[in-house]
Amino acid sequence: MFLWIKEKEFAISDSIREISQKSEVRAVVSTCKIRAPQNFYKKGIEVRELEFKNNFLTSAREFIMYTRFLYHVSFPFVIYAPKGDITPYILSVLYREAQGVTMGEAVRSVQRKTHRMFTQEEIDTLESLTNHFELLQLSGLLEKFYITNEFVKVLRHQCPWDREQTHSSLIPELIEEPLELVEEIKRGDDHGVMEEIGDVLLQVLLHCIIADEEGKFTMEDVLDGLYEKMYERHPHVFGKSKVNKSKEVLLQWEEIKRKNSNGKAPGIAKILASFITAFDIQEYARKEGFDFANVEQIETKIIEELKELKEAMSKHKGIVDEIGDLLFSVINLSRFLGVDPAHALFLSMDKFRVRFEKMKEMNPDLKILSEQNLDTIWEEIKRNEKL
Repeated sequence: MFLWIKEKEFAISDSIREISQKSEVRAVVSTCKIRAPQNFYKKGIEVRELEFKNNFLTSAREFIMYTRFLYHVSFPFVIYAPKGDITPYILSVLYREAQGVTMGEAVRSVQRKTHRMFTQEEIDTLESLTNHFELLQLSGLLEKFYITNEFVKVLRHQCPWDREQTHSSLIPELIEEPLELVEEIKRGDDHGVMEEIGDVLLQVLLHCIIADEEGKFTMEDVLDGLYEKMYERHPHVFGKSKVNKSKEVLLQWEEIKRKNSNGKAPGIAKILASFITAFDIQEYARKEGFDFANVEQIETKIIEELKELKEAMSKHKGIVDEIGDLLFSVINLSRFLGVDPAHALFLSMDKFRVRFEKMKEMNPDLKILSEQNLDTIWEEIKRNEKL
């Protein structure tokens, strides 16, 4: 049985096979665990399982939030339940109420469509839910966050580009978006700041959803970790520490960080920012018609810059400028070869970090080793990576 309660907006069904044959369906809300056919995903049908038998009120709230999202993105959906389950009829009324229809009118419209009368027990259940309807909804801020998070989940399922992304492949965007936010802040453009904050949030959501898909961590884990860290690092607010000036706060913050670092190497993210900026400047020059003609010209330029650096080193003058010119030329080569320099540098630094930490595990006090011993250990670590 498949029946539209509101044409091309939502339906009820007790048949997975019939649902899969409806080309207009974009989502299924199931009242139980189901094994969705493979063609669901090929056809771009989203699936959300809600187990009402365990906790009806919690699942009802999730149903209202999720179906509001589906309405927001114009995804016709089906409430699926095994034959004989009264839940889809109750949920149909709840959905209509969430759209602003009174309970009485919602009941009558569902009865007209299904040719099924609600029992007094079902009416009592609906009245109880209606009387507490506000408890089944989220505040405006939480609802907007929920809708945006669900939106990104759909992109992960149905957009070819979003579906292919990994933590590593998103590194360029993860670096670039905050830089664009900084640029808008410096311009004093409030609308630009708002837009760029949204782009940064998108990156956060994507990484959390990817990790959740891989079973590594969830958005809830991220928020828990953030809370715990901020609580611990503000003992002057939540504990007994007494500091009065922002400088004292920073010193206390760094001391807490140092105690919890466990000897980890310093972060590398800040180093990548200038690489992204240099790349963008070179791309801008290329679009304006100013660029090298081939790789050989850039190679010659790199050799020239290296020579000028050596001269500056011999004179102990202009070294910083010449190192900057050499780095800029190497970034230009990377750009010309179609390689993201920030990503390439990240991979190299991460590789170095892993090898260095292995060296420290093998020899906690590296300072006592000779240069030859250090080289031998380093080469051994590199060889083991290839095994």
